[in-house]
Amino acid sequence: MYAAFPIENIYRPSAWSDMILRIFEEAEYGGGDTFECLRTLQRIRPNNNEDWYREWSNIAGSSEALANQAMREGLSATARRAYMRAYNYYRIAQFYMNVGDEKKVEYYKKACDCFRKAGELFSPPLEYLEVEYNKGKLEAILYRSNSKKKNGLVIYIQGLDTQKEEAYFLGIQAALERGLDVLSIEGPGQGAALFLRGMAAPYDFEKPVAVFIDAVSKKEGIMKDKIAIVGRSMGGYLAPRVAAFESRVKACVAWGALFDMSERVDNPPVNWMAMLGAKNKAEFQEKAKLWTLKGVASKIRCPLLIVHGEADPMTSVSNAYRLYDEATCEKTLKVYKLGEPGCGHCQHDNPAMTFPLIFDWILRKVSS
Repeated sequence: MYAAFPIENIYRPSAWSDMILRIFEEAEYGGGDTFECLRTLQRIRPNNNEDWYREWSNIAGSSEALANQAMREGLSATARRAYMRAYNYYRIAQFYMNVGDEKKVEYYKKACDCFRKAGELFSPPLEYLEVEYNKGKLEAILYRSNSKKKNGLVIYIQGLDTQKEEAYFLGIQAALERGLDVLSIEGPGQGAALFLRGMAAPYDFEKPVAVFIDAVSKKEGIMKDKIAIVGRSMGGYLAPRVAAFESRVKACVAWGALFDMSERVDNPPVNWMAMLGAKNKAEFQEKAKLWTLKGVASKIRCPLLIVHGEADPMTSVSNAYRLYDEATCEKTLKVYKLGEPGCGHCQHDNPAMTFPLIFDWILRKVSS
């Protein structure tokens, strides 16, 4: 047995320790079992990718087998929870594989298949949407709240490496508890659009989001006049961009702000390049010039909430302050200070405070 991973400083984590925080955050909301995760991590040598792939895929396979057996026995509650764990373990297994790796695609498809099977056991069952955009297909999942009073619709935009399914463990449950339906989308450059279809993300992300809003607005029971948008991680750029140009959005949350991508052109992360469809550093630098909220944030007319951690290692807190200063709408800035729980990236270590902060704010804005 190997020693469990130490997280020496969760506010300035390595890539692996940041993912470990995320794993435990999601386990709290059904995306794993804390003790399964601890036992799995004990079998992984630090910085050994082969160990990582093998051990997470093994526990994913075990969870999937448990779910399949439960289904054969008619034990739907057991099956749903096991399929959810299997989904997230497969997702974790493929996380550090490069886009285009056949194994990454295999694990991605296995993960999504498990989540879809779990979704059939939800009450009400999850609804999958598919829309046409720029000669390609984009996907989303519609979650309907069981609340007797419907309070609005949240469009949830993922980050670079988050999937539409994973978002269920990252706040969607909190939205549903508040009578908010949720459409979890994957635009170009994200999830299936990137992994399976090679669709790069446009800087004017409001265009694909408008197609999603058009489609979901046709669904029965959707409160299309009370739409909020949440953008998490890279979504902290995408959501404000959408809110600036999409008048149907009545409230916007930038959950981890990014103001100007061109400021990261000297050493761009590989996944940033993949999202933009850049073949090399020079091409990325050219595309990134358009990914800025300068002259854009001032066009936002709906209320804006910005949530950021002062020690965020992915995007500096200066992004949050710049977005706040640039915006002229009703605006609120919440910065978790250095040393506070939540001062890292997207508050992985403090969902108990952050989920209510965000979704209570949305509830007040769209239901008023």
